[in-house]
Formats: sequence, structure tokens, C-alpha cells
Amino acid sequence: MYEGIGEPYIDKLFRELLIKYNVNYIPPGAVRHVDYIISEEMIILELEDTLQEVYNAIAQIKDLIGGVSKAINCRIVIALPIPRFIELILSPLQRFFIVLSHLNLIGELWLLDFEKDRIIKILPEKINPSSILRNTSVVIKVKTNDKYEISEEDAREFIRELKNNLR
Repeated sequence: MYEGIGEPYIDKLFRELLIKYNVNYIPPGAVRHVDYIISEEMIILELEDTLQEVYNAIAQIKDLIGGVSKAINCRIVIALPIPRFIELILSPLQRFFIVLSHLNLIGELWLLDFEKDRIIKILPEKINPSSILRNTSVVIKVKTNDKYEISEEDAREFIRELKNNLR
């Protein structure tokens, strides 16, 4: 598990993954308030090192990044290492989906599995996954209602599928 080791370390590991798979990107600092822009498919990516920081990324998307994403018609991704307690992902994931739906944006949450050199892409079932890093990705679609809320039953099913993919 890499959660909480610090964003500079997660950033280093993530850059190595991008370089390994020849993904073009604009690095942190090049665009104000944006961690990465993945340039092959125009994705604005916020890289976090803990699940708690996902809420900060969501606020930043809501206040600063959402308008840019809408203007250039690109997807938003929040990426972070696999959390120590995977069940805790539900609340920030649902919040992320709801905020994106209110802003009329499309997004994904990526769990970075550095040990297996892969990404687990999580997105609402109605959305198609981005093609970025598709050769090293597992896609898990979450059932949501029209407001992008996740029912208790669908949450249990999602966590079960996620745990199976983490084995």
C-alpha cells in the first residue's frame, strides 16, 4: 500500500508509469491549479496521495478546474493509490460523481496499483472509459441512479468487485 506516503513519491511513481507506457502529458505546474494534463485524450488529472485529499480535489474541480474542463471539452480524473481501507472509497467516489454531474462533466477515479503496475478505473456505468493506459487498466463501472447516487446494494456489489480485482 502506498496511501499516505506523500504526494512527491506518488507523483514520481505516477510519472514513471506514464513514461513506461509512452503517455504524453503536461506536468504539474505548467497549468495553474492542475496537477497533470494527459494530452493524448485531453484529461485533466488531479493526483492525490490519500483518500481524504480526494475531497480537496473535488472542491478544486468545483471551484477552479470545472470551467476549464468544460471549455476545452475534456475529462477529469482523480488518481490516488489504493486506500488502506477500500470501503472508505464510497463516500468520496459518490461525491465526485455528483459534483461532475452538476457541472455536466465526465470523469473517472483511478486507483493506482503500483505493485501490479496497473490502474483501476472507476466510473459510472453510463460512461465509457478513457482510452488512456487501457493496456494496463481494469475498468469497474458503478451502478448509479440518475443523480449519480450509489444505492446501498450497488455499493456492496461495487466493493465486492473492487476487492476481487485487488487480489
